[in-house]
Amino acid sequence: MLLQAPAALAFLAAGLAVAILYFLRRRPREAPVPALFLWEQLPPGEASKLERLWPHVDLLLVLQLAAVVLFSLAVAGPTAVRLRPAGATLVVLDASAPMSARGLAEEARAAARRAIQDSAGPWAVVAWTEPVEVLCPPTEDRRQALASLNRYAPTLGGRPPLDRALAPFPRSWDRVVVISDAPPPGQGLEVVALTPPENYALRAFSLRPQPDGSGYELLVRVANETPSYADLALTIRAGGSEYFKSLLVPPGKEEVFVFPYQGPVVEGLVAELLPQDAFPWDNVRYFSSGLGQVRVHWLGKEDRFLWAALAAAAPVVRASEPPWDLIVAVGTELEEAPEGPALLVAASTPEAPLGDRLPVQGWRSQEDPLLSHLRPEAWQAGAAFAAHLPPNARVALWSDAAPILARWESPRGRRVLLTLDLATSDLPLNVDFPILVRNVLLWLLPWREGEEHWVGETVRLPPGARVEAPDGEVAGVWVPTAPGLYRVVREGREGWLAVNLPSR
Repeated sequence: MLLQAPAALAFLAAGLAVAILYFLRRRPREAPVPALFLWEQLPPGEASKLERLWPHVDLLLVLQLAAVVLFSLAVAGPTAVRLRPAGATLVVLDASAPMSARGLAEEARAAARRAIQDSAGPWAVVAWTEPVEVLCPPTEDRRQALASLNRYAPTLGGRPPLDRALAPFPRSWDRVVVISDAPPPGQGLEVVALTPPENYALRAFSLRPQPDGSGYELLVRVANETPSYADLALTIRAGGSEYFKSLLVPPGKEEVFVFPYQGPVVEGLVAELLPQDAFPWDNVRYFSSGLGQVRVHWLGKEDRFLWAALAAAAPVVRASEPPWDLIVAVGTELEEAPEGPALLVAASTPEAPLGDRLPVQGWRSQEDPLLSHLRPEAWQAGAAFAAHLPPNARVALWSDAAPILARWESPRGRRVLLTLDLATSDLPLNVDFPILVRNVLLWLLPWREGEEHWVGETVRLPPGARVEAPDGEVAGVWVPTAPGLYRVVREGREGWLAVNLPSR
C-alpha cells in the first residue's frame, strides 16, 4: 500500500493533544458513603500508574482518538498497489467451431479478462479462426483491450496454424496467452486449457454404391465423448424420406457403422444424431452425390407411367438440346446407337435389334441388381418382342427362351433393354414398377462423388456456376458461413454441394 500524501500522518500528533485535554478536564467524582470499613480489608499496596489511569479511560476518549486516526489516514490518501507481470501481452482466443459449445465462449472471455488485468501491458487480442480476426491492435489502454473482448464470438469455421494467428503482430511479446479447448503444443506459450463439455459427434458421413449395383452403402463414424455408453438415434433424411437407426457407442470411443441404403441420393442426404448436446452443430453432417439433375432425351412414344416412375427415382427434366444424361426410347427403332446411357423399352437399336412379337409364357429370373427387391413372378404380361442381344449382355429375366430384361455395356454407354409390350402388361400399374425404374437408373447412371467443402473455406466455383446462398446467389468465389446442402446451377443443370464443419 502506498500513501499519496505521507506528510498528512503528522495529524496523528493531534491525538496526544486530545488525550491531554481529556485528562485535564476530567475530575474525580465524589460519592458519599455511610462507612469506610468495607475498604479496610483490602491488602496494602500501591496501585500502578496504569491501574490508576485505566478507570479514567472511557468510550468518549476512544472515539475521539479513532476520529483523529481516520482523518489522518484519509488525508494521507492510501492506495492499494497490485503487482502485475511486466511486459507486453498478446491474448489469442480460439474462435473455431468447437468453441461454440454452450458456456465455452464465456469461459474464454473470463480467462482473457484475467490475463489482461493481471499484466502491465501493452496488450493485443486476436481471434484464432479462419480468417484470423484482430479484435484489438497493440494498445497501452487496458480499457480498450478489455472492451475488445465483447466482439469475440466463435464461428463455425476452422482455425489455421497458430503462426498465422500470430503473423499480424511481428513484434516480440513477453507473454503469449493461448485460450482454447484444444491448445496446440508449443514452447514459450502460456496456455489456458478449457474443459470441453460432454459431446456426441458425427465425425464422418458418406455413401457409396454397392459393388453389384443393387443399391448403396451408408458409412457413418460416431464419437462418444462421454464417460458412459450411449444409445444414440441416427436419422437419415433424403428428399421427403426419413430413415432411422439405433447405434450403441462405448464411452470415449469412435465407432464406424456401415449399412445398406435404398433411398434417393440425387438431392443429397442429411444425417443427424440424437440426443442433442452442448455442441449440437457436430451432430449433423451433409452429403451430396454429385449426380444432380438428370437431363433426359425422350425418343419414341409417350408413356406417362414410365415418366412418373423416372420422376420418382430422380430429379429428371426433359431436354431438347444436349448435353443429355439419359436417353429413353419407347416403342421405336433407332437408326444409330445412342450416345450415353440409354433405357430401351420395346425399342430397337443396331446393338440389339428387336424381332417378332411373341407371347409371354411364364417367367424365369436370374439374380441381378435390376431385380433387387422385386417379385417378377407376380407380373402379368401378354406379349414381348424377340431380341438379338450383344454377346456381353446379361439377362436378368426370361420368358421361355426370350429375353425380357437385359443389360450390357457398349463403347457408347450402358444399356438396359425391356422387351415387354407395356400396353399388354399390368407392370406400369404394379408397385414394383417404380422400384424397377430406380434399379435401372442405379445401374445406368455413372456414380460421381459429390463435392464436400468446409465452413470458412474459400470455394472457387466453375465459370458460369452459381450457388444459392442464404443471402442470395453467389458466383466466382464463395465462402460458406454455415453447414448445409446448397443448390448449384450451371449451364442449365442443377446440382448440390455439401458443406460441413471442419475437422481439427
